[in-house]
Amino acid sequence: MEILIYVVLVAILAVFLSGSIVVLLQGRGVVGTQSGVHDTLRLAEEKISQDVRIATAITTPAAAGTSSATLVMTVGVDTITYSLSAGVVTRQVNADAPISITPATMSILSLNFLRFENTNTILSKTVVSVQATIEAGSASSGGLGKGYVETKQFTVTMQ
Repeated sequence: MEILIYVVLVAILAVFLSGSIVVLLQGRGVVGTQSGVHDTLRLAEEKISQDVRIATAITTPAAAGTSSATLVMTVGVDTITYSLSAGVVTRQVNADAPISITPATMSILSLNFLRFENTNTILSKTVVSVQATIEAGSASSGGLGKGYVETKQFTVTMQ
């Protein structure tokens, strides 16, 4: 009889422990997914910001207050284009093949660029800025946890 009581207690303890392990693994999956999405957005922000800061002209979006899903700029003698293609942000230099700057494991859901201009009439200078909005997401990893979507918005000024 005592052995039966011990077996029942061990079985109850095993059920609680296995439930705790599942919850911990789900939490780990969620944190990993969120971290991956955040890193993807940060990488895209860094690369786009780097090019906009050294650009000599931004041709698309063309006018202040207009937005576009594509960003086209001149850096030195090169034309650089950022766009969304098959769920990844691509960077194309001149007529070369576009290169993905975000991993295919993370899905970029939307990409938008908005042009701002600030004109100083006294100095006859116009400062051009671009606001980028990128929405990225990921499905759950390995069936654990839930999918995650994050939106990153940043503004960069041409120097």
